[in-house]
Amino acid sequence: MGEVRVFGIQAGILLIVSPTSSQLSAHVRSQQDHLDRWLYFLKEKYGLSDVQSGLETVDSKTYAVTAGSINKLAVVSARACVECAAMAFKN
Repeated sequence: MGEVRVFGIQAGILLIVSPTSSQLSAHVRSQQDHLDRWLYFLKEKYGLSDVQSGLETVDSKTYAVTAGSINKLAVVSARACVECAAMAFKN
């Protein structure tokens, strides 16, 4: 996961400086961590697999939680980068 992590951090940085950054959701733009920004971008663009929901209790309060995964993260990331680059050249 080391190389994918480094790639995701760089991709998260590029999302903010890209010509298409204005098209990002406020939630994606608000992420301070570059890797988180990239992962939330992928989640919004392609969705999650293996989604499961449940309840979590913290300090006597119960919250609904949902978790999932991005299958073939490296492949999906590469695809998204190519698509983002193509969009940048359109503008």
